Amino acid sequence: TTGEGGMVTTSDERFYLKALSIRQHGQREPGSNIHQVFGLNYRPSEIHALLGLAMMAKSEWILAERRAAAKVYDELLASSPVKPVLAPEGHRPSYYKYMALLPEGVDRLKVKTRLREEFGVALAGEVYAAPAHRQPLWESYSDRLAAPLESLPNAEMVARRQICLPIWPGLTRQDQNLVAESLLSIIYDESR
Repeated sequence: TTGEGGMVTTSDERFYLKALSIRQHGQREPGSNIHQVFGLNYRPSEIHALLGLAMMAKSEWILAERRAAAKVYDELLASSPVKPVLAPEGHRPSYYKYMALLPEGVDRLKVKTRLREEFGVALAGEVYAAPAHRQPLWESYSDRLAAPLESLPNAEMVARRQICLPIWPGLTRQDQNLVAESLLSIIYDESR
């Protein structure tokens, strides 16, 4: 949480130098006005950087809270038709989002609307609603594609079925029960 932008950490010297250049309009030396790589102004303001540093001091607690909340959702949805998107074995996700897949054929937008209107449960934004290869910008940049756009059935299936359940540090079990119970009541109702 830095308001806008973020932070990169690395122990790789080459990556570090390239990241410095990219964040400074592609300049290797700040103020040199010589651009070596493509870059933009990715520097946070001082107040945003201070906020980021303060959040880093709490990062282990934040991650532990999000992982604990994700585990609760995993348990609440375990035997349901809503399937959590699980992390690959050996990975420890941050759970920036908690994504689950609705059963095939269930109208995702209708579920989100009903959750909000009937139960007061708002789901996260539409970050994953359109797969990257179906974004309109590719119509304008078809010359940059190695091959014509093709169907990517798995990406399209995930976009069609995904929802992101509320997740944040301090989310209570009671709130998670409400989210899961509300979601499942709508899914069972829609499946009839």
